[in-house]
Amino acid sequence: MELARGCVGCPRNSHAALLVPWAAAAVVGIEILCGIALITGVLDRPAAALTAILLLAFNAFLAQALLRGIDLRCGCFGGDEPASWWTVGRDLLMLAAALAVSRAPKPGDAIRIDRANLV
Repeated sequence: MELARGCVGCPRNSHAALLVPWAAAAVVGIEILCGIALITGVLDRPAAALTAILLLAFNAFLAQALLRGIDLRCGCFGGDEPASWWTVGRDLLMLAAALAVSRAPKPGDAIRIDRANLV
C-alpha cells in the first residue's frame, strides 16, 4: 500500500509513519463517496459539509507546513507541482463552494410568503 511516502519529520518506524498509508486510503475513500453523493444528489448537503471539513483540515495542515518552510508535493489534481499559497487559495475557493452547497435549501423546499405581511 504505497499511497503516501510517509510522515514528514517522523522517524521511519514510528506509529505515525505506519498510519500514514492507512489514513491516506481512508481520506481517498471518503472523498470518492462524497463525490458520488454530490454527483448523484443523494445526501448531497451532508457530503458537501464533510467535504468542507476535509478541505478546512487540509488547508490548515498545508498552511502550517508552508509557514514552517516544508517543501510539499501533494500530487493534487494529478500533478507533481510543489504546494504553494496558490494551492491554499484554490482550496479556499473549493471550501467556499462546499459550504454554499451544504447550506443551500433543498430543491423541493418552497419559500413561503405570508400574504398578510405583504400589505
